[in-house]
Amino acid sequence: LELAGGPVRLVAPGGELTDWNRAVLKHLQKRAENRIQSKSRRAKEGRDGDIDVYTNNWCLCLATQRRLGVRFDEALQFTGGSDTKFSRDFHAAGGRIGFVPGAFVDDPMPQKRLTLGYHFRRARDQSNNAVVLGQKSMAACLGQTALRLFDAGLNLLTVPLTGRYGVVKAVHKLGIAAGRLRGALGVRSSHYGAKSAGFHTEKRG
Repeated sequence: LELAGGPVRLVAPGGELTDWNRAVLKHLQKRAENRIQSKSRRAKEGRDGDIDVYTNNWCLCLATQRRLGVRFDEALQFTGGSDTKFSRDFHAAGGRIGFVPGAFVDDPMPQKRLTLGYHFRRARDQSNNAVVLGQKSMAACLGQTALRLFDAGLNLLTVPLTGRYGVVKAVHKLGIAAGRLRGALGVRSSHYGAKSAGFHTEKRG
């Protein structure tokens, strides 16, 4: 492989978590585990040659990168989608891509990202990137927005049984819907912009 991705296991940060923090973490962990299982199956079956490899756990052959001339798109530097585009450009240029199921990274999720507000914004911005990078049509975006709003409503109906976890799932669906709509309107994510720097940088003790 010339660009390899591996699984990221989300773990609880140090310190005391609120019930809402734990509900958000549980949802993130479940989604991460589903991604790991899906990519691991594809790798086992030899179908992982076109997966998206993210910089949260990757290994790149620099000699191949130099030969192919693939670089990060600086226009996407604050969106959170530059690694996805790099992966797709690398594959399109002929680079060998794959997934290494045993190369785990354990990622302690900072408590400040385990809130409903951040969970919504992250889902919104990832969904926004999917529209921009996938060049989805207005009709497709509006249809997906409606479906995600419907999903959110269904999740809210389950709250008497699922509690906070149901609310977290609904917020995630609302974020996806908002991202699809923003993408259709030509808005780009600024997830890693200056206004959000406090969520993505750590102060030294």
